[in-house]
Amino acid sequence: VPAGILQPPFYDANRP
Repeated sequence: VPAGILQPPFYDANRP
């Protein structure tokens, strides 16, 4: 699970 989904904003924050 991408770290971005665990914190707002709720999407893959690891992507550029």
